Amino acid sequence: MIIHCMGYVQASQYQPQVSTLAIRIYDSYSGSSNTSDIPLQPSPHYQILEYLIDDQDPDYYLENDPTYDIRRLQQGHALFTPELATQLLHDFEKSQRGCLELLVHCTLGGSRSPAIAIALNEIFQLGNDSEEMKERYKPYNQFVYRLLKEAANSHQADSR
Repeated sequence: MIIHCMGYVQASQYQPQVSTLAIRIYDSYSGSSNTSDIPLQPSPHYQILEYLIDDQDPDYYLENDPTYDIRRLQQGHALFTPELATQLLHDFEKSQRGCLELLVHCTLGGSRSPAIAIALNEIFQLGNDSEEMKERYKPYNQFVYRLLKEAANSHQADSR
């Protein structure tokens, strides 16, 4: 499966030529560029999944200040959660059959979307070079990546 990570401007201009699963990541807070107002190109090739996830990394805050009150962050943002990670994995597993491309986009395409794409590539063995993707998208959101990998590991352990 070919993977594309991009921001909302590039995603709104992208015209898929083959069956494509699009994962759209939106911001929840006021003042952000609300990408939900920007449609993808109409195409019979799209299946679309949409999620509300702000680009936050609670681990980063706690590493730099162990006394940081994460509740403040939770009050103002739609944080990625283990439950949302499990839901995203379930949705992907159900929707990706027959798709030849995966388009993951967020506001800029540099943090949340690569984290999701890299994790899905590793979990579902989509055939892309994860190390190259990690190098290309160095600022990918480590928190989102970690929760997806943990959710996949938990699911595998439960099914044994």
